Amino acid sequence: MTDPISNQVSRLNTPAGPARAAADKADKADKKAGTGTAKTAKAVESDSLELSGVNQRVNNQPEFDRTKVEAIKASLRNGTYPLNPRRIAENFVALEQMITG
Repeated sequence: MTDPISNQVSRLNTPAGPARAAADKADKADKKAGTGTAKTAKAVESDSLELSGVNQRVNNQPEFDRTKVEAIKASLRNGTYPLNPRRIAENFVALEQMITG
């Protein structure tokens, strides 16, 4: 199989030497002992994730002023929104300096 980006042969399907052989042996031993998948399934079931902190931060975010947003959209459509070309250019230069270091 060839990787479409680098046009090199994929190494995913080939064994990785002694490390791969050891992993295969461990898998076979788990299957014989009847362990592995059952323990893995139980471990996955017992995992939990709490997002209460994220939810609280989202709820604490300030609401935005929909009428102000609509007014800005309308002025952009009409061509009456005040733009300062010098300030825009200065911000582009500052951004470029941040990127290039």
